[in-house]
Amino acid sequence: MLLLIIAAAAGCRSETRSSAADVVKQTVDEARKKAKLNVQIRLEGNDFPTHDELALRRKLEGDVEHEHIGTVLDAGSGSGYMDFTVEVDETVNTIPKIRAILNRAGVLDRTTIRVIP
Repeated sequence: MLLLIIAAAAGCRSETRSSAADVVKQTVDEARKKAKLNVQIRLEGNDFPTHDELALRRKLEGDVEHEHIGTVLDAGSGSGYMDFTVEVDETVNTIPKIRAILNRAGVLDRTTIRVIP
């Protein structure tokens, strides 16, 4: 009977260790997810972006990647705006770098940067 209780306790302990390991693994996986930033630039007019405005967006995307700030995942536009989404390692240091690029391009005052959940 004592052996049966010891075997049962050892099995429970093993299951608890396995569950704890799974929780740790899941937590680490969640922590490794990269942040995503949406950079939205208001256009000077209410129409869709012009060829020159789209060229500017492509240049901004290229600058972000060339300076190793992040990876551009998506880009779009609509009536009165254009935007792109960047995947970054973290936001504390990367947002000021993106803002500097936008400032050099003269569009910082018309730009909103949002962290995407």
